[in-house]
Amino acid sequence: MTIRIGKISLWHVHAWDYIKQAQEHEDTVMAAVWDEDAERGQEAAERLNVPFYASLEDMLAQDNIDAVIVDAPTRLHEDVITAAAKAGK
Repeated sequence: MTIRIGKISLWHVHAWDYIKQAQEHEDTVMAAVWDEDAERGQEAAERLNVPFYASLEDMLAQDNIDAVIVDAPTRLHEDVITAAAKAGK
């Protein structure tokens, strides 16, 4: 079974390290990106060759996303983690 991961922000300094770790795992793939900074998110999505979502809710609503990696600013953690949990991610 492959776990498809949505990336919630690339704000954190270790964001690309976490992506690399996910990519190195044989059962996980990066599947989408959302970022509170649309330009940064779009650039990351292009680099990863995955869709960029301008709306976190839209990304979390995708059936083909199983889990998320959160690298949003700390002040957004409660909101994005709660949204991801409510979406079953």
